[in-house]
Formats: sequence, structure tokens, C-alpha cells
Amino acid sequence: MKTQTRRRFLISLGVTLGVASLGLNGCSSIEPQPFSIGVVVKAPKGCQELLAKDKRGDC
Repeated sequence: MKTQTRRRFLISLGVTLGVASLGLNGCSSIEPQPFSIGVVVKAPKGCQELLAKDKRGDC
């Protein structure tokens, strides 16, 4: 019975290490890219300006 639990432990340990090594290698090949967010819009300064931009604004 001890052999079976030891075997299960070693198999689960090996699988865990294998998955961890795959995950670490996968991230290193991705090159960083800048975000593309579009047009920058200033936030409204108050309720008046919000309603002037969009009549559905909630003040």
C-alpha cells in the first residue's frame, strides 16, 4: 500500500513539474506589443459638459 501512494505522489509531482516547465517556456516566446486604444478623449469636467456631449448623460 505504501508503494502505491508513493507512486501516485511521484507521478503527480512529475506531472506538476512538467506542466510548470511548459508554462514558463511558453511565455518567453511572446514579444511585447504596444496597446492600440484609438482616439483619446478628455473626461467631462462637470454635469453641464457631460450633458452637452451626450443628452443621455446621468447627473
